[in-house]
Amino acid sequence: MSEELEAAALQAHQAACAMDAIHASGSPEETIDDAYGLVQDAVEALSQRLHELAQRQRLGTGVFTDASAARVPYKDFPPALACGFCSGTSDIHIVGKTFADAPADAPLFQVTCGQCGVDAGCAPTAKEAAEQWNEREQFRGKRS
Repeated sequence: MSEELEAAALQAHQAACAMDAIHASGSPEETIDDAYGLVQDAVEALSQRLHELAQRQRLGTGVFTDASAARVPYKDFPPALACGFCSGTSDIHIVGKTFADAPADAPLFQVTCGQCGVDAGCAPTAKEAAEQWNEREQFRGKRS
């Protein structure tokens, strides 16, 4: 998450530098207004990103694992965000499920919180299910 924060801060810094350069060049007022709008957009984006990152940090993260008894972590997966219902992070696992009306050789994957049992997502790959778990509304600043 720190890489995301650094990228957002860099974007805001670059916009502020561009604004300073435009002011120093004696550009027409409308160009300055356009630059100000870009800086304002960058600052708003950074503020939103900071809110999202703080929300994630407050709730904590865990590791996506398979559903085996050993709970083997998936490699190259992002951190698992806390459960949206119980805030648990210690047992977030991905389960491949087959459904009666779907071909047996085409399982769908869901993320399950081992603490409260809630399931989320339904995707053709484990990685997509993990991404769905992490893209819940409370992490996009729409709910607090």
